[in-house]
Amino acid sequence: MQESLSRSVELVARTAVSRPSALLAACFVASIALAGASVGCVTEVDLLGEGSGAGGEAGELHFLELFADDPLRRTVDLENGVYGAVLQDGEVRNQNSHLDFGWYHAGEFTVGIQGSDEGFIVDLGPDEELGLALTNTAASGFGALALKTSGFGYDPADAVFDDATLDHAVVGQAHVYVIRLRTTGDDGERELVWKALAADLTSETRVVLDWVRLR
Repeated sequence: MQESLSRSVELVARTAVSRPSALLAACFVASIALAGASVGCVTEVDLLGEGSGAGGEAGELHFLELFADDPLRRTVDLENGVYGAVLQDGEVRNQNSHLDFGWYHAGEFTVGIQGSDEGFIVDLGPDEELGLALTNTAASGFGALALKTSGFGYDPADAVFDDATLDHAVVGQAHVYVIRLRTTGDDGERELVWKALAADLTSETRVVLDWVRLR
């Protein structure tokens, strides 16, 4: 029974739900009745991958303090959990940057900022209200948010980004975001998905970012 339930199609949050009041209605789940049981929104962390590990594997929590007015601490390498820029020969140079805070758009996150990378970001609203929508409790929405693949040939990540057209989003205190990045490197084309939390926003130029790779 449990195995059957785990193969159901689950999508914990739908795209373009930046308005908190829309979260409950936007929590789209294809619930399938199995032996009298019904599957609802995810109520616990259910990440893809093997859990915590080195090199940005799915399930590993990272956090960094970002400063929009500091070129060495405003970009993020989301895969490796470090800043995206380095100081080399007296110059600030990009090393591997996936997300920027405040340089391209003041007070906003921008993704897909290097080379041929293509990025999309969706604001899912305040952490507490997302948690209520996903779990009907005061649990953290960031902690509960998960993309779960299924055995029905449908990728929930596609639905999350169905209507996403922007590579930037306003940074809101305790807002949760989902980020999708398409990138090409030595190992070919890849597509990565992260969830992120603006955990501590004290001004338009400083924020603590938490993030976990979903895929």
